Amino acid sequence: MVDPTNDNAEANFDVTELKVGKLRRTCHVHLLKAANAKYAADIAKAEAQLSMLIEHGVGIGDHSNMVDDVIKAIDILDEATSRMDTVNMYIEYYTDEDQDI
Repeated sequence: MVDPTNDNAEANFDVTELKVGKLRRTCHVHLLKAANAKYAADIAKAEAQLSMLIEHGVGIGDHSNMVDDVIKAIDILDEATSRMDTVNMYIEYYTDEDQDI
């Protein structure tokens, strides 16, 4: 809050706004990093599934759905990779010190 009796009230307001902006930016980045971790886990899971299906398919009991399972894993991998790219773009935006929020 700006103290109207303070001759330097304008400067105090700017500092307060700057602190609030940095806190808001930090919260945004933490949320985005959490989303990024979720997509990284999705990517790891899809890669593991693809590896098992392609490299060790004989060990899988039900062979009738292998093509569908490969397609599903590729779709998950593609979606998670695309979303992770988007999240990274926003992380870069919010970590840019010159950016006004």
